[in-house]
Amino acid sequence: TLGQAVARPAFWFFALAAFGMLWNWYAVQVHQTQYLLDIGFDVDRATLALAVVSLCGVFGQINGGWLADRSGREGAWTIGCLGFVACYLCLILMRQAEGEVLLWTMVAAQGLVGYGLTAVFAAAPADMFQGKNYSTIFGMLSVFSSLGGGAGPYFTGLLHDLDGSYDRAFMVAIGWALVSIVAMWLAAPRRARTARGNVG
Repeated sequence: TLGQAVARPAFWFFALAAFGMLWNWYAVQVHQTQYLLDIGFDVDRATLALAVVSLCGVFGQINGGWLADRSGREGAWTIGCLGFVACYLCLILMRQAEGEVLLWTMVAAQGLVGYGLTAVFAAAPADMFQGKNYSTIFGMLSVFSSLGGGAGPYFTGLLHDLDGSYDRAFMVAIGWALVSIVAMWLAAPRRARTARGNVG
């Protein structure tokens, strides 16, 4: 039941992982185009980059599911979060060295790697909380991811307005990606999968 789920530390670790994941995802989605315009890219190139991220995301989500099935949920989650870390580092570096290589590396890291988190977000809690009440539990976990999805863009914008640049905001996002990785390993969906395998 939901009550039993929230009594387990794994629930809260996964909630923290989901919060950090959506912070990263939506912070860059909302602010990426404006940032590229601010550092000198033209409108066509900036909007094309966002469109290509979404296109790459189609393949990224398939790849994320494949990785989660083969290397485990934690491993796939780590790789996805590191994709966002690479994305933010590329954006920061673009302030000093605007160029096509960094732009398209950022797009690939975000879409082909970071978007793979979508598959893990559905699979990992199912490992831990499957049963007739899973939909209710997943719905509650989705509340925390949505909070991250709202907080990320807001505080990224706030820090930009306070600092006059996105540098600190992007470093905060990187911090949340690292927190998300640690939280997923502490949630440890691998233990639930191993336990069911042993029972089988």
